[in-house]
Amino acid sequence: MRVKVPTSLNEILLGDVQRWQSYLKMKSDPESFDDHRSIVEKVSIFTSLKKDEVELLERKDLNRLNDMINEALNKQGEFKPRFVLDGVEYGFHPNLDKMTGGEYTNLRDYSFEPDTLHRTAAILFRPIVSELFDTYQIAKYNGTDEHCEKMKMIPASIMNGAIVFFSNLTNELNNYIRKYLQAVQAKEKSRNHFG
Repeated sequence: MRVKVPTSLNEILLGDVQRWQSYLKMKSDPESFDDHRSIVEKVSIFTSLKKDEVELLERKDLNRLNDMINEALNKQGEFKPRFVLDGVEYGFHPNLDKMTGGEYTNLRDYSFEPDTLHRTAAILFRPIVSELFDTYQIAKYNGTDEHCEKMKMIPASIMNGAIVFFSNLTNELNNYIRKYLQAVQAKEKSRNHFG
């Protein structure tokens, strides 16, 4: 039996990560699952095998597949501002400062919650409609319904990279604010000392 096992987030679909996260939410009741069931579910989600096929695997093979999938899931994704899906090139929002009210509100509402990552992706990544040199324009925002189901088919690394991008942006902003506040406090102390 041949089994395609992902080796990185590039080979895992966002929709599969969401299915797995949904399963993990459900497992809050310890009596509703055990380790074996979780592993069977995971292997079924992230490979081409059906659950009954996974159940036929030897325990050592099942554990090996589980370990390989865990390794792939734990790899960081690289931020990629552009990708092609079903022959359509999508681009990351080229100017976050110029987001519309609808984009911003929906991005805030959906955030980076596992259940809504495909909708967040549909806000941040839209079809490129024009391009000039190194800049591009993306399709006008009309809500997430048009593209959100397609976003379940993107590699998980794309959304992981976007999340890392926003995390880095937040860290940089926090560092800037901290340095600014320290400078203001030092200036205030200096003024009080000499005043």
